[in-house]
Parts: sequence; structure tokens; C-alpha cells
Amino acid sequence: MVGKGAQFRRKSKKIVVSTIGIEPIPSVGSLNKLPANSPYSFNPHVWLDPNLAIQQVVNIKNALCQRDPLHSEAYEKNAASYIFKLKEIDRMYREKLQEIAQKKAYFFDDSFMYLTKRYDILVAGILEECGQREGLSPRKLATAIETMRKEKIPFFYTPFSKKALVMEIIKESQTRSGEIDSMESANPDPSVYETIAKKNLSVLVDVFGKKNLSWFHNFEVCADGKEQN
Repeated sequence: MVGKGAQFRRKSKKIVVSTIGIEPIPSVGSLNKLPANSPYSFNPHVWLDPNLAIQQVVNIKNALCQRDPLHSEAYEKNAASYIFKLKEIDRMYREKLQEIAQKKAYFFDDSFMYLTKRYDILVAGILEECGQREGLSPRKLATAIETMRKEKIPFFYTPFSKKALVMEIIKESQTRSGEIDSMESANPDPSVYETIAKKNLSVLVDVFGKKNLSWFHNFEVCADGKEQN
């Protein structure tokens, strides 16, 4: 189980902390604003980096083997199979992204900070800060849009980003953009991680490689929820 990645619950209500050994990244906006014990203090999206997802799989496997040694062989086998897939995903990301010299982008939120750190993607800015209740300030939004437009910096958002705001940013910045999935849905399909990771990579490569559809097409897709002819 990688999915949400933070924990594994059984009927006994015991919890496995899958992030043991992983150095957390502070959430954007948390520094000097939130207490250390706040649930928003650290970015939880470790699973989006396949290398850290491997560590999560190992942690979960070790805990299961310890609690249920009778079935440890099955846990070891399943973990090895999944780790093989995660290593292949990491290989694909490295090969595809290292071919692109300029990898700089704005992100709607900080979901992908572990992934950007792993694959040397420069974060030009993050629009929505974790735990931000008052919303994005008009000044910050205007500055970001102007920078995107002048410097032709791409913009990435997620299925959970505020649709109206995303539409405004895409329209006003006239920059390349794409939707990448932070895998926070409750889809139980065991292949969902691999499927979404590959789709995210395709979007990153297309947008950074300037092969992506124009800003106008993206705006139409975002507005109508489907591609226009």
C-alpha cells in the first residue's frame, strides 16, 4: 500500500508509520507560522517520489512481517514485485527529464515538492500555501501571472486545485500548463500508482518540452472538462 502513504490500518487499529527514515520537507507557509506539532507543518506527499515510495513499501513490509511472521514470505514477495515497478518508474523519470535542460515551473500547491527535489525541477513559485485560510492574495496572484507571462514559465495544477482560479491563471498568463495528479483519491486499484505516475511524467515532459497544447486549448479544456476540436 503506497496510496496515501502515511499509515496502514488493520482491524486491530494498529498503525504502521510508513515514513520512517524519510526526511520530511516543511510545508510551504508553515515556517514561522505553524507550531511544530501542527499536522500542516510538514509536507505529507512523499509517495510522489518513487524512491521514497520504495522506502514506504519497505517500512510497511517490515511491519507486516514482524506482526504476521507466518505470512512473511508473501509480504516479501509482494514488496519485491512492487519495488521493481517503482524502480522502473524512477528510471523513466530520470531518463525523460534529464533530456530537458530547462525545468522551471509554477505550481498551484506544494504537493510535488519531493518529486521536484528528486528530479531537479526548479520551483519558480507556489501559489497556494498549506493551511492558508484567507486565500491567495491578489498581489501575489498578479505577480505570479505576470512572471509566468514575461518569462514563459509553465504552470502545473492538480485535480483538487480551485478550478476557477486555475482557469484565470491559464487565461491571463498565456503560458503552457498541465494537470498532474497528487494521487489523493481513494481509488483502490493496485495499478493506480503506476498509471498516474506515468501520466504525470507524460504531462511534465510535454509541458517542459514545449510540446504541450497551447494556453488557449488548455483553457478550453479546463473550462469545459473536455477537449475541443
